[in-house]
Amino acid sequence: MTGRTDAPLIDLVAALTAPAAGGASDTPLYHRLRDHVRGLILREHLSAGARLPASRVLARDLGVSRTTVELAYDELVAEGFVVRRRGAGTFVVDLLPTRPAPLARPASASAPSPTPPPPSLSALGRSLATLDRFRDAPGTPMGFAPCLPSEDVFPLAAWNRLVTEVLHERGRDLQRSPPLLGDLGLRTALADHLARTRRVQCTPGQLLIVASTQQALSLLARVLLDPGDAVWIEDPGYLGARAAFAEARLVPVPVDDDGLDVQAGLTAAPDARLAYVTPSHQYPTGVTLSAERRAALLAWASQTGAWIVEDDYDSEFRHGGRPLAPLQSFDRAGRVIYVGTFNKVLFPGLRLGYVVLPESLLAVAERAVEAFGGQPSALVQAAAAAFVERGHFAAHLRRTREVYRQRRAALLDAAGDGLDALVTLGPSDTGLHVCARLPSTADDLAVSARAAEVGLHVPSLSPCYLGAPAQPGLVLGYAGVDKRALRRSVAQLTALLRASATPAMP
Repeated sequence: MTGRTDAPLIDLVAALTAPAAGGASDTPLYHRLRDHVRGLILREHLSAGARLPASRVLARDLGVSRTTVELAYDELVAEGFVVRRRGAGTFVVDLLPTRPAPLARPASASAPSPTPPPPSLSALGRSLATLDRFRDAPGTPMGFAPCLPSEDVFPLAAWNRLVTEVLHERGRDLQRSPPLLGDLGLRTALADHLARTRRVQCTPGQLLIVASTQQALSLLARVLLDPGDAVWIEDPGYLGARAAFAEARLVPVPVDDDGLDVQAGLTAAPDARLAYVTPSHQYPTGVTLSAERRAALLAWASQTGAWIVEDDYDSEFRHGGRPLAPLQSFDRAGRVIYVGTFNKVLFPGLRLGYVVLPESLLAVAERAVEAFGGQPSALVQAAAAAFVERGHFAAHLRRTREVYRQRRAALLDAAGDGLDALVTLGPSDTGLHVCARLPSTADDLAVSARAAEVGLHVPSLSPCYLGAPAQPGLVLGYAGVDKRALRRSVAQLTALLRASATPAMP
């Protein structure tokens, strides 16, 4: 192959003169030449040991510069596809680089091909591998996405100014790791805020700053539980808690209109070491834990020495009256661990949350952070402290409460045009979402999949059940989209449910 370029390389002319894949006309010629030759080798159109044309000959036949061919050959050498022998030429290697087998395309979006579990997983890893997703992937359609705050309400300009000011004022200090429990200024400002607005009783020394609720739950699981310890989990409940406590023996405790059925928990596992609850706004049903059951839960923890993890993820947003007092404010035995987050109040990318710890856990919490790491950025903590101290946080909460109140009203109003005849809407006086129950014969997984096809992210309710028979339903978020988009999303969902021949509610 020293005189002219022969087949199969003759079609290189077409490859180089055709528009680049995806319309990327600025793709360098030598990249396109390299990719074409590599493809011929991988498809075995050029066999092992085959000699490639000399760069001078190939450049002449293709009408390109010799430098283009040399660059392409050099990259193929670096990738291990060809070898150049001084005085002999350029050859396809005898042993090709290992390449992964192409992924099999699933038969349909609704019936993906099964994927075998990875080998050699721990018991925790095996449990996580079979768990449904509890966090949305990037790029997920936003219509109805639950528990997401509005991006257009956050005062980004003020936040950016604070970050710049904090860097200027504390630049050297912020190069060091923050204290194990978190930035003292943030903990001080947060303790004051929680006391004034949430009736949480704590000192700055009882606060632990974390990256998220999920990190908080995982950390608590590691320091409070041994594998096999019984843990009460709300049923239905938050999948993230199920993941965090996966090494424990999960005891599903039914949730009804009064919240967690404490008596059912006592019957199923009176010796449980921990109970995970969302008492102010149960996820996903939206109900509130009744006063009687709150008292029973606190009494059980006090008498048995069990822990209560109170996840107060979005009750800053109560649409009528003040937020409900948390369990922590009534705890006299030091058994309640209160978990909160900025990620739903400000923005998810902030990665900032907090834990109010009983004093008996402070020492072990510091050791756990030291051992396991994962502290939020010192700069983010310092900026958040300034955001709270200078009144931006309180002002932002006032704005967002009004915005979300209006968006909730828009969703409920739009539901009156037909959606409320197809679903039963749960309580919506608190938080960022409402639960919509479907008739018992409905397939909420299929509804959720079809909704995604039209750009609606509508999580299904049935995966949230662990013990009781799943009741089909959907979780409708309303905070992250404006009123016009909400009305449009409600109309789309209504049409989808009607087209699915979902029977009307009795």
